[in-house]
Amino acid sequence: MTYTTPTSFPSSGLYLNTPKKKPLPSKIEEVRAAGWLDLMLASSPPRKRQSKDFLPHDVQADDLDLRYRNWMVNYPSALGSFEAITELARGKKLALFLDYDGTLSPIVDNPANAVMSDEMRAAVRHVASLFP
Repeated sequence: MTYTTPTSFPSSGLYLNTPKKKPLPSKIEEVRAAGWLDLMLASSPPRKRQSKDFLPHDVQADDLDLRYRNWMVNYPSALGSFEAITELARGKKLALFLDYDGTLSPIVDNPANAVMSDEMRAAVRHVASLFP
């Protein structure tokens, strides 16, 4: 038995009346909320060149260049000192730690099921041969 009131109508069962759901946050909002965005920005060098059209009014191109140079002084690339690093490491045992799931192999649902490709295995062997 179905009762009707002036504000409700009998339903044929073809339509489901559900309350509106709150919209889900976007991925960028999730990243910001978790603090990941700030960490990524802090660990990355500032952009060296940007178009003046996209710069905030209070940031000048020279300021960006200065920030980039300061970041490079604080976080220099090891590639520029590779020979010195290898000389310091001569005669010492080295350990190289690499992330497996997502770095050496594609990301999978269960990291225990991650499999390295033959090409990546060859690359790791090559790196190992450089540091006996």
